[in-house]
Amino acid sequence: MPIRPEMRRLYPADWTSISHAVRFGRAGGQCEYCGKPHGARIVQLRDGRWTAGDGQWRDRGGKPAKGPDMLAYGEAKTWRRPVVLACCHVRHDPRESEPGDLVAACGACHLRLDREWHRRQRWVNWRSRYAIGDLLEGLYETLRLPSPLPVRRSMGAA
Repeated sequence: MPIRPEMRRLYPADWTSISHAVRFGRAGGQCEYCGKPHGARIVQLRDGRWTAGDGQWRDRGGKPAKGPDMLAYGEAKTWRRPVVLACCHVRHDPRESEPGDLVAACGACHLRLDREWHRRQRWVNWRSRYAIGDLLEGLYETLRLPSPLPVRRSMGAA
């Protein structure tokens, strides 16, 4: 995943070599959470089981799993793009670039790892948009939801 220009100054000068050492040296070219190999095209079922085309099926956590039946395999999705490993900061701080603070993760596991961070950022962005609107356009009116449908009462109730 490319580094945003405004964040580049927080990373060490030798970030590319650190990232490569974590992804392909320590992790061996596989996601450290689920085991998906870098560069493989994945076939995934609805329940999360996946294979990299080697005949071995795995669950979401990368543990061996039972293969699918024909109906389940018919609904399988093949990833359009190959798996790309990213070197992720466990504590979301790019200044912490020691190997113990980094992990190699595929895109899905990276999003799962950063889920709380993204939730907080979404809240900050939402609040800042409202603050800018308040400054430039006046106070926003609170959102008014439509009133719920009237409750039907039975004939016998008073």
